[in-house]
Amino acid sequence: MRQLKQLKKQILSLLQIKKYQWLVSLLLFVTPFAILFPAEPAFISYSINSHVNDTLKQITIKINSISRILQDKKLINKLNFDCKTDDIALLSSQDFNPLYVRVIQLELSNGEKCSNFGSAIIKNMSPAIFVAEHNFTLASTVSHQSQRRETILVQFHGGHRLLTVINSRLLNNYLDSECADCYQLKYSVPGLPIMIRGEQELQQKNHHYSTSSHYSNKDYSITLHAGDRLYEELEEEVDVYLYISSFIIAILLNIMFWSWCSSRASLKGMIIAALNNNEFIPHYQPVINSKTGKVIGQEVLIRWQLKDKSLIPPGQFIPYAEENNLIIAITDNLLEQVYQDLSELTGWVSINIVAKHLEQGLLSPWLKDRDNELIKRLSFELTEREQIKQFKEAESEIQLISQFCNGVKLDDFGTGYGGFSYLQKLGVQSIKIDKMFIDTIGTDDLKCSVLDAIITFGHKANLEMVAEGVETKVQVDYLAGKGINLIQGFYYAQPMAKAELIDFYRKNKQ
Repeated sequence: MRQLKQLKKQILSLLQIKKYQWLVSLLLFVTPFAILFPAEPAFISYSINSHVNDTLKQITIKINSISRILQDKKLINKLNFDCKTDDIALLSSQDFNPLYVRVIQLELSNGEKCSNFGSAIIKNMSPAIFVAEHNFTLASTVSHQSQRRETILVQFHGGHRLLTVINSRLLNNYLDSECADCYQLKYSVPGLPIMIRGEQELQQKNHHYSTSSHYSNKDYSITLHAGDRLYEELEEEVDVYLYISSFIIAILLNIMFWSWCSSRASLKGMIIAALNNNEFIPHYQPVINSKTGKVIGQEVLIRWQLKDKSLIPPGQFIPYAEENNLIIAITDNLLEQVYQDLSELTGWVSINIVAKHLEQGLLSPWLKDRDNELIKRLSFELTEREQIKQFKEAESEIQLISQFCNGVKLDDFGTGYGGFSYLQKLGVQSIKIDKMFIDTIGTDDLKCSVLDAIITFGHKANLEMVAEGVETKVQVDYLAGKGINLIQGFYYAQPMAKAELIDFYRKNKQ
């Protein structure tokens, strides 16, 4: 655990992120504010245009709905069209006098008139204009002041007509409820005076917004204006949204940034970064024939080389890489480097693989695309830390591999899942005796008898056997006495980089 923490500390210092992450965090927090607030006028303008368009749409809907309700045939059919007591009572009833109706007046074909107030109220009105778009006829009361004019809806029933004065308070109240003193609404119909609703003297010194709805070939239009007051109202609203949005974005950016920092600081993140930076390099440990003292091959042992050239041993990251599905990528990276070194190496070169390499058939496609003469000296060592579950696929991959290279060895024999069953099911003809058993030589450890049993079995099965982790002459002599001459371990050589290996070859020949 202490070594792992030290490893994280080393990588963090190399990434040089810890030193600056608080500064980056601050910049990420400020950036949304710096980007969004200069665009404040554009946001406000967009918000105002949206508000003005939506408000006009609602006004149009209200006017159209009023006209449809007042043309209700069931309601009209209740009238006798004689302006007698029943008609006046009906005109005065709630059915004919909802909130949006101020005056409703019946004018008979014989010239007689009556209203919801009894006698006729509307004495004069402008000429009526038919609006074909919505199938209604409009007029207005006559007044020199536009704000005192009222909209009149004209309906014809035979030779009679029904005049309905729309209550101006309906639209005035609606506009005030949306934003007090913010809107001015203008009706424009050819032949009729322009009518104004809402704010009579709209302030538009700094800001002017308007939108219109046109009907019947633009003869009838409704235009809604807005100005300084609406800008002031929405400016406060937009500023609140900008502050909230900027703050939320700043928080999210910081969460993402600190998560990224955390992932880079995690071992998984560091391994991924190391792969991208080609920090995993091969070291080679020679395998010596103890009879001749000559190099017959070498095992590839991966090392993690930091930017300061210090090395991290595989025991600190390989188990984690295997558990988190990173070992395949690491092995692929290593294979490419070893392939480049093959022409300079002596004897066979073996690389560790895991069960997934065989089960998923990951090696044979790679071998097919390489120089046949070079890869003939390549072999693979299957580790037993991960259990093989798909034996049929693994056996098939081993057969394909054996057509191209020096086959597959069983690494750490006797310490993992497979052991003897792997030899039977997979047809492996070479094993590596683990250091755990080699260390029992010259001791009274019970595992020494296991070592002897493995050696005896290997000879009877005619297996190639390599002893790894050999560190003393006593061990070399003991193994030689048992017929084991292929030795890998510190007694002859430690794992080394290619340049050191080449120098070792030279000294070995001498």
